[in-house]
Amino acid sequence: MDSGQLQKMTLVAYEDATFQTPTGDTYSVLINPESYALTYASEINQQSAQGSSESVTSFNKRSPQSLTFKFLFDGTGVIQRGGGGLLSGLAVPGLPANKPDVMTDYEAFKAVVYQYGSDTHQPNFVQLQWGGHCYTIARPPA
Repeated sequence: MDSGQLQKMTLVAYEDATFQTPTGDTYSVLINPESYALTYASEINQQSAQGSSESVTSFNKRSPQSLTFKFLFDGTGVIQRGGGGLLSGLAVPGLPANKPDVMTDYEAFKAVVYQYGSDTHQPNFVQLQWGGHCYTIARPPA
C-alpha cells in the first residue's frame, strides 16, 4: 500500500478460527471511524481469611479485550460508496435519484458479523482489515 492512500475498514467473515476458509461475505464501511476504543481488563479475587477484616487481592485471569467502533449507515446519498466520497455541494438537487437503502446496507453488515454458518451452527469468525493491518475477532458478541 502506498503511503497516504485511503483504505476503508473492511470486515471479512471466516468459517474457522484459523482464518483459512473465508465465507465470501465482506463488508467495507462507508466512512472510516474517527475513533475507536480498545479495552483491556483483568479479573481479581478478593479473599479474606476467616475472622480477618483485611482482604487479600490476587490476580484471577485476563478478561477478553473489547474493541468498539461507531459505524455510519447513510441513506441520503450524500456519501458515495466505492471511493466517490462526498458529492460536490450538499444541495438537494445534486443528490442521486437512487438513494442507498440503510436497511440493505445494515443487513450486509450483519451477514458478516452476526450470521450463523449453516455447517458450523455458530457465528462467523471475523477479521478486521484496516490501514494495512489485520485484526482477528475470535467470536462476535452474542
